[in-house]
Amino acid sequence: MKASFHEEARPTPFFDHSSPPDTGEHAAKLRPRSLPLILLIIRSGQNSFLTGGLIGLTCMLVLRNSRWSGVPLGLMAIKPHLALGVGFWALLDRRWVMAAQSFAVIGLFGGLATLMFGTEVWAAAFGGIAETAQALSSVPHDINLCLCAVIWR
Repeated sequence: MKASFHEEARPTPFFDHSSPPDTGEHAAKLRPRSLPLILLIIRSGQNSFLTGGLIGLTCMLVLRNSRWSGVPLGLMAIKPHLALGVGFWALLDRRWVMAAQSFAVIGLFGGLATLMFGTEVWAAAFGGIAETAQALSSVPHDINLCLCAVIWR
């Protein structure tokens, strides 16, 4: 189901707060040029502002040496494929507390989902994963190669 404009625009201030401050000579050009992209994201119902804000918050907390840096990383369980890089970095950099926090947050919300919706929620989640895998496997590999060629230009 597509989110309404109001529902998708809600995380925008969170994303802006976790973005780097507008400094430098190119900052005045950046916001106006990114406005069409921001409007497209809001209109299409994507959650890029929320996920971008969570990753930005994780990075800010790491730079500040905060002990809470694993919490927003754990909340990225909503889109785990987008958090893999930061998660692998945390493990490779031996940030064990950060990794443990993120897994604790994932476990906590998994437990809450089970308590609220019962164990059927896991069958539905795994069914959705299987449907996505099946849909992606039906895409011809030529299309994937063309997309990769366009992206990496």
